Amino acid sequence: MPIPASPATSAKISPPLPQGCAKRGLQWNASVDASVAGKDYPEGWVLAKDPSTQSWMSGPEYQPYLKEWLLRPEYNATATTKSNKSE
Repeated sequence: MPIPASPATSAKISPPLPQGCAKRGLQWNASVDASVAGKDYPEGWVLAKDPSTQSWMSGPEYQPYLKEWLLRPEYNATATTKSNKSE
């Protein structure tokens, strides 16, 4: 239900959109849709296939830091679980 006009209100609450704004918005949406569909990528898709899941603790890039990190309280459960599995 529309709000009735008030005699005390002389100006609109929000100004109209600038000319061409709606058209540019629609063009942007079409561009995003094309990107998601892979139309502007030579491979035909946006992202490479997802890699398999891997624990950060087994990643070689983290190995230099593990000894120090596992002493931290936020990794205590991880360290305990890992040490229980290795026994």
